[in-house]
Amino acid sequence: MESKGINEVKRSIPWIDLLLSLSCWLLALYILLAVRHFPRLTAAVEVVGSGFVPKLIAYCLVFLGAWLLVTSVLFRKEEVTKIEIGTNNLEKILLIVLLLGFKMLLPVLTFIPGTFLFVAISLKLFGERSLKNIIIISAVATLSLYYVFHSLLRMPLP
Repeated sequence: MESKGINEVKRSIPWIDLLLSLSCWLLALYILLAVRHFPRLTAAVEVVGSGFVPKLIAYCLVFLGAWLLVTSVLFRKEEVTKIEIGTNNLEKILLIVLLLGFKMLLPVLTFIPGTFLFVAISLKLFGERSLKNIIIISAVATLSLYYVFHSLLRMPLP
């Protein structure tokens, strides 16, 4: 029976890295398809229209997915990406449920009250105790988002 040298390591297929690369590409594809339905502005402003940032994020996801694939498969890195599950799983699950609820209730609540409630509940969920801080941060975040999307990007909001 042949023995292995000290530096020889049996390398397995990095399934998590492959799955993360594929997830990056699928998310990028979804974003690019969704951006096609964004409203178009005039030709002078279209360079930085409402779809600019989502397209930029999608292209970054494509690049990062490719980078992860190349580094994990072609260069056969020895360590694989590990997904760690921490102790505050309930907060993470509640945030995902809150985000899904925000998405579903946004057409009913409209943008300003819905976003204010989402930010306020998120702050409370992650430990902010001061009601004054929650109100101020929620109001500033909501009005800032409204200004950027409605006034600067001229994107219709629910």
